[in-house]
Amino acid sequence: MKLKHSANLYIILYAICILLHNFIWFSTNESNSLIVYSLKIIGLIFLLCLLIGNYKLNNEVYAYLLIFLMIVVLNLYSTIRNIEFVSFYIFSDLVGFFLLILYLLVGYNIGRIYTFEGIAKVINCFTLIMCLLFIIIAIFSDFEKISIPPDSHALIVFTSMYFIYHLKNKSKVLLAILILSIVGLGSFLSFHRITFLSFLFAFIAVYVIRNKFILFSMTSVLVYAFIDNYYIVADFFELVISQPDLVLDLSASQRIKESILIYNTLINKEIVLLGAGFGAFYYNTDLIQHYPEFVHQGHVSPMMLLFRNGVIGFLMYMILVFFSGYCVFDRSKKVFIFSSALLFSMFASLFDFYFYWGTHLGILIGLLIYYRKNEKTS
Repeated sequence: MKLKHSANLYIILYAICILLHNFIWFSTNESNSLIVYSLKIIGLIFLLCLLIGNYKLNNEVYAYLLIFLMIVVLNLYSTIRNIEFVSFYIFSDLVGFFLLILYLLVGYNIGRIYTFEGIAKVINCFTLIMCLLFIIIAIFSDFEKISIPPDSHALIVFTSMYFIYHLKNKSKVLLAILILSIVGLGSFLSFHRITFLSFLFAFIAVYVIRNKFILFSMTSVLVYAFIDNYYIVADFFELVISQPDLVLDLSASQRIKESILIYNTLINKEIVLLGAGFGAFYYNTDLIQHYPEFVHQGHVSPMMLLFRNGVIGFLMYMILVFFSGYCVFDRSKKVFIFSSALLFSMFASLFDFYFYWGTHLGILIGLLIYYRKNEKTS
């Protein structure tokens, strides 16, 4: 199936799931797991539609695949050794991790088969419909906080950067302003700080990161300020870790507490090196009162990867951080856009976990690998 047809199917199903999930969210004040897994399954449908074709790989992709397979082998051992609960989550985690690998392969081959403009049309259409849905849902919910898929931030960064560059084109400036207004309003009305920040980051990427002089000046000031106030910063973090309830923001406090519980579980069980494996649960010592005693899910991606996949999982996260950070300095505009979207995704994943079943993340990684390898300076 062609990219256009499979993408249309994916966008329609995705939009329906977002509407249903928010309807249930506002009606019951709870996230519906059936809808959440439906979002993941339609990502799988998208994958299967795009797997039909002639696919080729390069050595860089094989290197990433080797890392993924090493994690799988080690985690299967950890899962068997540390298993305490025979549950659906073992199967879900295993499948979700494998799908991230497959999405990477699909993303690489989408870049090989289709043009950048063709890919951009699909991403921009997806982002535009998603942001229009945010606006509609916000209006009909009396501007309540919207429940959105966490791996959508990369799409907002991509579309925003794409049309920021179109502001320089006189024939397309009005269209660019219209699209940027919709994306900006939609991300703001989601009432997710990280989602609106993804829109703002696009401007930072284009006007700050791309300008080496401004970037160097700002980085120098920040590094000097950090060194000059190192002890104050260190004392602050030590205080927050020892007393997370001092953090008034409930969302931030919850993520700090999750990280503490995961760390304690890893240390107590002496499983830091290999991780607890797929389907693992960490123990809640009543630190988070609305959580059950044993918890499977978490929000902070580096800690979740360390917990489930061990040191090698954490290294996978760091490799992606440095890879995207390195690629933002590439002279190719296309590589710059993809790498900026991935870099922000790595930042956003500090607050939401979407490596497993990561449809957009996996495809984005594959696209960046392809364009870094094949794109000439533009």
